Amino acid sequence: MTSLLSQLSPELEKSLSNKTATIDSVLLNPSVVTFFKMNCEPLTLFFCHHAKSLLHSALSHERSDISDTAFEIITAGHIRLFHEIIHKKVMSEVALEVLSNSDGPTEIQLSRLSDIISFIFAMQIPEATENCEYLYCLLKRADNINVSFLFRMLFGNHEQLKFAQARFSKMKFPEFISNELFHIKLNQCAKNDLNNPIFLRIESYFKILQVLAQNKLFQCDFSDEIVSSSLLQSFNAPNYVIDAQWQTIYIIFSINPIPSNSDNILNSSKTENSVKSKVELKNEPKNLKKGAKNKSENHQNQNLFSISTWHYFIEPACSLFHEVPDEIHFYHQYALLFLSTMLSNDHSFASKHFLRTILAMFIKFENCSIFHFAIRHFIFNSLTIRGLNVNMALTFAPILVIEAELRQYGIVAASALPILNAIFNISKFDKDLEDALEEIDGFSEFVEKHLKKYQTIVKAAYGGPVAKPSSFVLSPKSLTI
Repeated sequence: MTSLLSQLSPELEKSLSNKTATIDSVLLNPSVVTFFKMNCEPLTLFFCHHAKSLLHSALSHERSDISDTAFEIITAGHIRLFHEIIHKKVMSEVALEVLSNSDGPTEIQLSRLSDIISFIFAMQIPEATENCEYLYCLLKRADNINVSFLFRMLFGNHEQLKFAQARFSKMKFPEFISNELFHIKLNQCAKNDLNNPIFLRIESYFKILQVLAQNKLFQCDFSDEIVSSSLLQSFNAPNYVIDAQWQTIYIIFSINPIPSNSDNILNSSKTENSVKSKVELKNEPKNLKKGAKNKSENHQNQNLFSISTWHYFIEPACSLFHEVPDEIHFYHQYALLFLSTMLSNDHSFASKHFLRTILAMFIKFENCSIFHFAIRHFIFNSLTIRGLNVNMALTFAPILVIEAELRQYGIVAASALPILNAIFNISKFDKDLEDALEEIDGFSEFVEKHLKKYQTIVKAAYGGPVAKPSSFVLSPKSLTI
C-alpha cells in the first residue's frame, strides 16, 4: 500500500512522512478518503494520532471541504479510529466543548455529532459507555431532528445496543426528560410559531419517552411521580405537541392496563366465551384482535403507574370532549382510546352529555377513519358494562339505525353496522339492554331487514373460492431456447 501511495499520490505520502504536517493539509488532499477506505496503514496511524483534531474538524461550526472530509473519514467506520476516539476520552471532551459553546452548537454540529455517536454505540465497544454523561447535554437539544432520532435509536429495542442500554438504564433518562419538561417556559412562545425550537423539543421529549416506556430496561424509572406529573402538564402549544403528549400517555397506559373494577358482562363465566366471539372482536378489524391479545400478554409487564395515578388522567382527557371541537386531531383519538380502556375501572365520567358529544363528533367528522376506530373501541368496551351499555345504546342506536339505512355520511354507515350488530348481540345477555332496544323506534325492523343480512355477509367466506394450483411445469429445456 505504501508503494501504491507513492505512485498515485506522492503529495499525500510526503505530507504523511512530514512530522510537522497538519491535519488540515492532509484532509485537503483529494485522495485522502480513497486511501483511507483502502486501509492505508500510514494514513490510519496518522488519523489515530490526530483523533481529537480530526473530530474537531468534523464538528466545526460551518461546513467546508476540510470538515466534510473529516466527517467522511470518521463515518467510514474504521474500528481502530473509533477505539482511539473512545479510549482517550476524545468523544466526551469534544462533545462537551461543542455543546457548551457560548454561541451554542449549530444545526450541522448537532446533526454530525448525532451521527458519530450512533456509530460509536452501534460498534458495541464497552468503553463507549464509561464516559457518556455528555448525552445529558445533547438531550437538551432534542429539537434537532437528528438528535431526536439518535435517542429514539439508542433507547429502542435493538439487540446490538443492549450492552449500552444497561448503562443508560442507570442514568435515569425518563426522570431527566420529565425534569426538562417541567422547567420549559412557554411564556414568550406564540402558539402559531410551529417551528419554535421549544415546541419541537417538547414533542421530541414525548416521542423519546414513548420509546423508553416500551423498553423493559427503562420501565422501572416510570414509577417515579415526576414522570406522571410531567405528562399531566397543560401546554399552550401547537396541536402536534398535544398529539405527541396524548400518544405518549396512551402508549404508556397500554403497556400495562389497570384491572377491571366494573360489573362487566364478560366477567360472567356463562357468557364470556359467547359474548367475546359475537360482540367486541368478531366484527372489528384484525389489528384490534391483535391489540387485545397483546394487552393480555402485557399484564406480565411491570406496572408503570399505579391505579390511583391513572385516575388523574381522566379529567384532562374528558376536558377534550366538553364540546364538539371545530377540528379533529390525533390527540382526540388517543384520549378517547385511553378513556375506553379506563372504562373497566371507572366509567363515572361517561355521562349522557359526554356520550352525546362523542356521537356529534362521530357524525361531524364522518370521514376521519382513525377517530371512528377510537369511537368503535369506546362503544365496544362500554357495551360490556352493565348500566352504561343502556345509556350508550339509547344515545347511539337511534341515529345509527337511520345512518345505516340512508348512508348519507361517508364511513359513518360502515361503522354503524358493526356497532349495531354488537349492541344487538350483547342484548341477548343483558335483559335491561334488551328492554331498552325495544323502546327504540324502528330497531326491531332494522334487525330483520338489514342486520341479519349483514350478519350473513360477515360470516361468509371472503374473497371467493381458492384457486386450484396450476399443473403446468416449466421444462428446463425452455430456459435454453
